[in-house]
Amino acid sequence: MLTYRSTVLFVLGISLPFSHLRLSAESVPAPMDLRVGEGFVGPIGFHALSPTLSWKLPVSSTAKSQSAYRIVVASHPGLLPDEADLWDSGKVASQESAWVRYAGKPLVSRLGVHWQVMFWDQDGKASIWSKPAYFELGLLEKSDWRAQWIRLDPDSAKAPPAGSVVIEKAHYGEQGKPEHLADVQAVLKQGMDQGKSLIIANNDLAGRDPIFGVPKTLSLVVVRNGKREQAVIPEDTKYDLLTGAIVTNEAGFVPQHLRREFEVAKPIRSARLYVTARGVFEVHLNGGKIGNDFMAPGWTPYTRKIETLTYDVTQNVSEGKNAIGVILGEGW
Repeated sequence: MLTYRSTVLFVLGISLPFSHLRLSAESVPAPMDLRVGEGFVGPIGFHALSPTLSWKLPVSSTAKSQSAYRIVVASHPGLLPDEADLWDSGKVASQESAWVRYAGKPLVSRLGVHWQVMFWDQDGKASIWSKPAYFELGLLEKSDWRAQWIRLDPDSAKAPPAGSVVIEKAHYGEQGKPEHLADVQAVLKQGMDQGKSLIIANNDLAGRDPIFGVPKTLSLVVVRNGKREQAVIPEDTKYDLLTGAIVTNEAGFVPQHLRREFEVAKPIRSARLYVTARGVFEVHLNGGKIGNDFMAPGWTPYTRKIETLTYDVTQNVSEGKNAIGVILGEGW
């Protein structure tokens, strides 16, 4: 059976050159510079469930404009262009060649996506197919993340005893004007539950600016060790919820160095590193820095979202023993 299939492919390969040359001579050149989303070329870790696809028309003396296009999308390059299993747009009468919305089968985490496009010019002549382009989905659902948050716990950073601090009210903004206030009680309580009693009274607590251009304060009503206390903390002031003290001479953050060894029992075909941090980080794998990023993942409003990065580490992981290390710095 294998011999028969190989023979058929070989015969077809010999019979095609003359017709292929004639087709190329009569056809419009292929579209070029295929991109995904906001101009990405071959991204991995892509997070759009319904990405947009773009391409450029070739430089040609005959093809002046596009009158229609056809996009095919597949989970394997061998399925293009005739057996696309994810999406075949069919011939679409349109001049659009930028940010055309994908409308095929649902995309899933880690899926590798291959796609091609062809177009018809102003005279209705069809181009040849573009070269295949590729992008790869990242971890799209929270359930895809099987890892746990890790950090080094400084000796002095112990969680406060349960019930020692109760935050009854916490409003940030322009006091006395309810429409200019943000309720940040839940944010402060979440931080306390994680052992983080030190806060900064700024817009990050609210995830927004409650009132632009006006000095703001954080108004607190706290029950601390059985005693109800009120406090008003000026904007950009550091405050310790556990002690009730304003912090003026806090020692600088010392970067944490995390390291773990692991073993791989089989040869590596493909390996991806999905990573994020509530702070800035730098990853090393088997002694080599991963990626070209600095201060990754960049500025992040942690109260609203966590940015993630994906790296192709196929060449960095080896069969047998490996070691991964992370330098973890303070966030923005």
